[in-house]
Amino acid sequence: MIEYDHFDKPAYKVKKKIFATLWLDEKRAVVKLSKLNKPIFCEENHPAIFPVKGAWGKFGWTYVNLNEIKEAVLKKLLRLHG
Repeated sequence: MIEYDHFDKPAYKVKKKIFATLWLDEKRAVVKLSKLNKPIFCEENHPAIFPVKGAWGKFGWTYVNLNEIKEAVLKKLLRLHG
């Protein structure tokens, strides 16, 4: 995993592809989920995890409310890419 700056936000890559960004001021992350994983995580953990609206959400990008998500669930999300 590589951390770098992406439009003034910390971003993380695996295999040269971004899988997450941190929006520190908004206390959220944006994580890319597969078509298989997105409905599982969004349905089980609402409102902490919900799809980004529009085209980005259709491609798997998903908001994570860092104030509401359980640490164990966040770790599971991040391990999907490791």
